[in-house]
Amino acid sequence: MGLGRFKNGKFDLVVVANFAMTSDDWTAWERTHKKASEILYNSSEGQMQFGKIFVCDDSIGLDVADFILHPESGDDPSYSSGTTFGASGAALHLMPYVRTHGPLTILHEMGHYVWGLDEEYSTETTHDDIDKVNPAPDKKTIPIKNATWSNDELVTLKAEAILYFPDMERHTVIANTATTVTVNSDFSDLPTNSTEDIVLYQFPAHCSDVTDSNYCIMEKSRDAAGYFDDLGNWVNVPHPVTEYCTLSNHDPDGDTAQDYYHGKSCWESIVELPLYSSLTFSDPANSGPITGSQIPEWVILDKQPRFALVLDRSYSMHEGTKLADTKSGAIYWLDFCMESNDQLAIIWYNQNINTILDLTVANSIPDLSNTIADINALTPAGKTNIRDGLNEALDQIESLASRAATQVTLLLTDGLHNRPIGTKAGEVIPDFQESGVRIYAIGVGDQSSVDMDTLDDLAFETGGRSYSVGDNAQLDIQTSMAEINLEVRGGIITTQPILFPDSQSVQMVEKHRRRSCEEIIKMLEVNPTNIIEDLQAYTGSLKDRIKLIPVQVEEQCSRVSFTLIYPKNNDIHLCLIDPKGKLVNMYEPNIHHVIRKSLHEFAIVEQPTGGRWHMLAFRSKPGPSVTARAIAGGENKHLQAFGDVTRNPAFSTPVRIWASARWKDELSNLRVTATVISPNGSRQLVVLDDNKYDEPNSGLYEGYITPHTEGRYRVIIRIENKGNAIIAGPNKRLLHTDKALLSSKSMASPFVRSIICYFDYGKRPPVRDIDKDSKEDIKL
Repeated sequence: MGLGRFKNGKFDLVVVANFAMTSDDWTAWERTHKKASEILYNSSEGQMQFGKIFVCDDSIGLDVADFILHPESGDDPSYSSGTTFGASGAALHLMPYVRTHGPLTILHEMGHYVWGLDEEYSTETTHDDIDKVNPAPDKKTIPIKNATWSNDELVTLKAEAILYFPDMERHTVIANTATTVTVNSDFSDLPTNSTEDIVLYQFPAHCSDVTDSNYCIMEKSRDAAGYFDDLGNWVNVPHPVTEYCTLSNHDPDGDTAQDYYHGKSCWESIVELPLYSSLTFSDPANSGPITGSQIPEWVILDKQPRFALVLDRSYSMHEGTKLADTKSGAIYWLDFCMESNDQLAIIWYNQNINTILDLTVANSIPDLSNTIADINALTPAGKTNIRDGLNEALDQIESLASRAATQVTLLLTDGLHNRPIGTKAGEVIPDFQESGVRIYAIGVGDQSSVDMDTLDDLAFETGGRSYSVGDNAQLDIQTSMAEINLEVRGGIITTQPILFPDSQSVQMVEKHRRRSCEEIIKMLEVNPTNIIEDLQAYTGSLKDRIKLIPVQVEEQCSRVSFTLIYPKNNDIHLCLIDPKGKLVNMYEPNIHHVIRKSLHEFAIVEQPTGGRWHMLAFRSKPGPSVTARAIAGGENKHLQAFGDVTRNPAFSTPVRIWASARWKDELSNLRVTATVISPNGSRQLVVLDDNKYDEPNSGLYEGYITPHTEGRYRVIIRIENKGNAIIAGPNKRLLHTDKALLSSKSMASPFVRSIICYFDYGKRPPVRDIDKDSKEDIKL
């Protein structure tokens, strides 16, 4: 989710370069954004401009970027990957020419991204079906069926024909009949070998029929308003285009895509949106004020992540293993942040607020045992003050003068906000939005005890995600905390339960002790040169105490983590096997191996080899059946994955599941599925696709499910690139360039990412106050 906001006439934006910028890059991009703000102020007659522009480079913070800057080697053209400003996964991609020749391009793409405007230099695309029964006679002739055009009508309309191979190729139509379309030069292959079954047609159009007009930005972009010369000086052009069109001057012949999809001018489309309904415009569009705009504040973001845990210790947390699991999850975050050079704060709350750890670089803590002792010493008591717990988290994250690219608060509660009386937890949302801090919220308990409506709002409105965990589900709290940790760092590769069956009948010959991975392999009598095959075929007496979990790690992954979480008094050892089938030495300098006996164990591998890794989980001593959790996650500055479900869908309404992924550019040709787990534990697989009408390979994957059982559903979205991903949105990209060929090639390595989300189906029951038996006079 882009964290940009429009407030009081100003856009605050998050801008991230997906490369390491040079000093010249920083100067040029700052200059062009400030000029774009000035032109926006002009085009809106003083009603809109940029406020604060938060900037980072080297792909840090890409998952929350509104604008993504591409390097000198980046491909043309600029484009937007969504039409909803601030929506998760949507962003505006700006190519290198924008640094000098494209301030107006920023406003053109904002037209798509912020207000959902369409093109004013082209009609809507149309298509014919290709007749693929017989091969085309040559590379210029496209056999078609069910043609809707009269002879040579496409020629008169100056049509261009577009085919996919999968690269998009565009050529001018020079003849058409009822059965064929002929273009002026060869496609790279026979048209009947196109990867799609349709041929698209693009027709030129114009919003303005007035010579030297100053509109429309959605028609003309790049240097139509001016450009920066080699010395960085702004050069005006004659009759600069600086305006969006209005009612009286929009598209007199009604043939543009904007008119087709909206039936109105750009300004009319803008002001019908609630957030911009108070804006006014002159008709026809006039050049707005050329002075009076304020220079945007260019804020460079810190690259060191900041995290704050806000954890419930109210009376109701005494039930079951809730508090114990929460403490274990907090220690897991502390351990992980220490190995990652992150800043972390830990806050506990009931009706009062208790800061266990002020915002600190975790690996600078001289003795973790003191902090862990403080965590473990807490006991449940009192009421629930979510609001002030979150306010303390925000104060901690903002305790430094700067703002960081990654700022996340994890909130856990098993009830509803009830103190101070008359206040609401959601009161914090505007401040979190203003500060760019995302809230990830975990609700612990059944639907009658947790105020999921509030948690959903806290997460959704700040760009985070809400989780829900049932009652008496040992390890689920720790697992959710671990999943959130990995999601905000780069993504979950896999998360799954691992069941160890009863093994009490098999005893160890020697006294129990912790063994090294080498000792475990030797004890299992596994051939060190053939570990995977031998373990998969293993039938020895210890077979019920070993589990093998595959983990697909992509090339260019900077770090991968492997975590085991298990119940108290059940030590389960973690070993790793690399893609070459070799046992990993956990003492290598690129590996951070952390063991918290009877809590969790994880290993972080720096610069891992790409390929199929395996986690070997070994139960160190026999015992009754037990379920542990295996979780793996990857950090890759090139890769971001997004996905979610409909929030609290209406009864008998299909639930929308969506996903997208980005490897520098938005991706298509992925395999995307969702496993939907119902309240009764049944599972249903939903296949998501991104082929929309007239828009193959859009990059936005969607699927639907109609639930039949009321209650809480868990959805695991899985996004996989098997090595043949292509750049998504070819139609939009091709419409924004004059090139005859636009490559769809992506450099994305094979990867897997999983996204965990929840929804409640049916009406949520009233939430009861489960702190009612607490005693507020307990000294805390």
